[in-house]
Amino acid sequence: MNWLKQRFSRKQQEETFEETVRGMNKSLLTVLAPDNITEYDSYVRVGANYTRSLLIVDYDPVQDQNKIQQVTEIPENVSIINYVQEYQTGEVRAQLVKSIKQNRMKMNTRFADENTMIDAQGQIDSASEMLKNLAYRNDKIFLFHTIIHLVASSVSELDQLTTTVKSKFSKIGIVHNPTDRAIDAFRSFLPLNENKVDELTYKMTNSEAISYFFPFHENEMFSQTGLIKGRNMTTGNVVIVDDTTLLNRHEFVIGISGIGKSTYLFANMTNKHMLGRKIITIDPKGEFGRVYADLGGAWVKFQLKGGNRINPLDLPKVNDKIKLEETEFGNILLTKISNLLVMFRLMYSSMTDLQEEILSSYIQKAYAGKGISDSTNTNNLTVTDFPTLQDLYDLIERDKEEDLYLYESMQDFHTTLKTYVTGMYSELFNGYTNINIDNELVCYDLKEMSNNEKIQRILFYNILSHTTYEIMSGDRRPSEIFIDEAHVIADPKVPKAMEFIYFMMKVLRSFNCGITTASQSVEDFLSARDENRNYGKAIITQSIQRLYLPMSEEELKYLEEELGNTFSKGERETLILKDGKKKEQAGKGIFYTGSKKIKLEVQLNEVTEMLWFDQKSINDITI
Repeated sequence: MNWLKQRFSRKQQEETFEETVRGMNKSLLTVLAPDNITEYDSYVRVGANYTRSLLIVDYDPVQDQNKIQQVTEIPENVSIINYVQEYQTGEVRAQLVKSIKQNRMKMNTRFADENTMIDAQGQIDSASEMLKNLAYRNDKIFLFHTIIHLVASSVSELDQLTTTVKSKFSKIGIVHNPTDRAIDAFRSFLPLNENKVDELTYKMTNSEAISYFFPFHENEMFSQTGLIKGRNMTTGNVVIVDDTTLLNRHEFVIGISGIGKSTYLFANMTNKHMLGRKIITIDPKGEFGRVYADLGGAWVKFQLKGGNRINPLDLPKVNDKIKLEETEFGNILLTKISNLLVMFRLMYSSMTDLQEEILSSYIQKAYAGKGISDSTNTNNLTVTDFPTLQDLYDLIERDKEEDLYLYESMQDFHTTLKTYVTGMYSELFNGYTNINIDNELVCYDLKEMSNNEKIQRILFYNILSHTTYEIMSGDRRPSEIFIDEAHVIADPKVPKAMEFIYFMMKVLRSFNCGITTASQSVEDFLSARDENRNYGKAIITQSIQRLYLPMSEEELKYLEEELGNTFSKGERETLILKDGKKKEQAGKGIFYTGSKKIKLEVQLNEVTEMLWFDQKSINDITI
């Protein structure tokens, strides 16, 4: 009896997986099967649908992985089925040797023309290379079959789909419709692991070539939760990205003016705001402030007269719940002085190292004049307790009388500073901070300075510095910083300004903050570099998500050269702006999350669309 049990157990183990599955699921397959299947010469009717199973009967000798990827992304109702069977090595060697002999004989006949000679030599080279791989690389050889299954609602639609598929698959081989074997081809498509047309379609190939046919790339981006980015242009499916599962929430957006960049940013801002994140936006073109204010947010306007102001010499408060050393500030005062020196270089780009050292001592004196040292608890200070640019200017002015030699070293800078203290830019920079940003939506509007890139650059840096301190001294609640037209801060003469954004991206990630940078100029964005790195490139590299919208061919070439991006012919057609097609191409580009990429069309939901395009008030919208 024990012997019988053991034999029965061994018999069960010897059953193949396919036999087990088929046996267990017969009743299920019966339930799922259509009510009727009718075979015709070149197609099979299954219930109300018409199907056709095509075969690749010959493959091009040289395969391109990009071409194979394109055919696997056909959005129509097309399925691709591959059968792979390992070939015995001894039999492979015998077949290859036989092939080499036959082709040599073919070349030596007096009837061989030039084309025959070339084809035979190619077959010999291919077989010889495969023999080498078998001998030295321990490579395996497989029999490979490909079946393409089509489904349509009518015969005419099926014929049209067949023409499309044959055209696209012609890039990788010859596609055949197995007339009079339609039902066999259909059964080979079913998930029963039974290839009934194997003699019609096979290729002897190695594992590397087979890997080309398996779509290890991901042509969908669909998370169960997350942000709707738009529509996958290849498959037509919605694109949803859960950025909380990514390495960071940083993003980079590039595209010429008027191509949908701001629309995409606005969709991201509102979607992330609805997720409960604080949104801080630097808005050089004045596009978002009105909507922010309408939604109850803070619209901070910087103007030459009567506008808002952030005192560059403000110091951050430190959240009582977070230890000082956890904020990564180091010494708050010395860190602030270091940042101020960068801002002053933006004001006065010809500053020497000696002038910078002298200026740092003046800044320390300005804080000391207000009773502030590196041991001061900033939590006890108000906005009126900090020095202003006027205080710094007066300290330098005083040395006209007290230390003329020192003053002469700073005279040119002092003259430049006067413009920001008593001149036309004084209300932007000189004086106490007069903004209230205790809000979930904050927009810094710089539109009035749109024609003065230098002032915009200084404002950018001052706002970013202030915002960084606000985030680092906060409670680590989710927040997002949007920096539109970020190329403005990319000053080739002062690369440290762009380096500051790079610093923000590295540090603020640990404070639960994502940073989105956007630009309409690749060349300008990548212009700030020093002997260590290109900071624009570093920012793009730090951004896990990237959206490339249409641009000029010159800009795309520059992008490819600087970042090493490679785009297929189809992707280049999407990215290169065509004359007279700007409206059609708007909002359509290439979207990355890490190494995955898809063709994306930006789409807004109904409410966001009315807020953005129709400029309606939130109070006037009814759904």
